[in-house]
Amino acid sequence: MGRRGQRAAQAVRGRPRVAERRDLPGKPLDVETEPAGWRGLFHHVGLLHLDTPVEITHGAFEDLRIYAGYAGWEPGQLDGELMRGAWHVTPAQYDDIFGPSYSDLWQRVLRRQGGEIAMYATWPGDLNRN
Repeated sequence: MGRRGQRAAQAVRGRPRVAERRDLPGKPLDVETEPAGWRGLFHHVGLLHLDTPVEITHGAFEDLRIYAGYAGWEPGQLDGELMRGAWHVTPAQYDDIFGPSYSDLWQRVLRRQGGEIAMYATWPGDLNRN
């Protein structure tokens, strides 16, 4: 993907569909083979390059979500923030990305961490209302 923050959108794909190979009808796709334009992250979740032709991806995945936005850091800035403990880095779960509800995503992720981090799940979205 290049340097952090260069892309304005990211396609995240989920579990591949159980499908037949186009070149050999009746033979299932080898789901262990990474599809063109895809880079695995964890379990059945990965990043799909935005320039991947639609013909390759159409109908190939159970879930596909495109996240648009921008986040940028100066060189070394994010690494420094991580070293200072400014971020809570936690394991992701499939439903964090493809789950049915996003209105309470941050609260759910924080709550399942337990301990002090879980306490942040109780904070209001607007801290002025605390």
